[in-house]
Amino acid sequence: MKILKVKTEKRTELGKTANRKLRKQDRIPGVLYGGEEVLHFHMFRNDLRHLLFTPEVYFIELEIEGKTYRSIKQEAQFHPVTDQVLHVDFLEIFDGKPVAMNIPLNVVGQSVGVKKGGVLKQDMRYILMKGIPSVLPEKIVVDITDLDIGDSRKIGDLDVKDVEFLVNEDVSVVGIVAARGLAEEEEEEGEEGEEGEEGEESEGADASEEKAE
Repeated sequence: MKILKVKTEKRTELGKTANRKLRKQDRIPGVLYGGEEVLHFHMFRNDLRHLLFTPEVYFIELEIEGKTYRSIKQEAQFHPVTDQVLHVDFLEIFDGKPVAMNIPLNVVGQSVGVKKGGVLKQDMRYILMKGIPSVLPEKIVVDITDLDIGDSRKIGDLDVKDVEFLVNEDVSVVGIVAARGLAEEEEEEGEEGEEGEEGEESEGADASEEKAE
């Protein structure tokens, strides 16, 4: 798997006020856990662009006070309005110790079913799997060349050595559906959404009436 190196500086002040000050300096606060101690640090916003704004996944080597820690991105927090990154959590990883990661799915090939007029329906973009760092793949390649209309690839069909899929083997990853079937499915999903909204409106109205009483 690809490695991304990020230089950091240890945080001496914690809390919302200190974090706001860092962001004004184009620095992003972060935390590393999973090891002997929890480490707080900050890094340049620009150094995170390859980590946060790409479909690829990386092992991250964090340089903190002259020492390098191998890690993976665990969670990133973004501003709800501006989408600016606010904080990043990292999990320290170790050789021989299994870790869970979302691995991107790469669909290749031109399906027999698509040539007949079918439509590619990709149900998953990432697949959660668990394994020791040295065996986790950068991506999972799924060849759809032989898929006809009505066919699909499921989790149980994927051949990735020495890892554990943390998704039920019967879950569909990608499939080929008839164009009409896809349109009907989208229409049904739209109707379900409308019913849910009507239910929420009804509940909201009932609650308002009770409050008024």
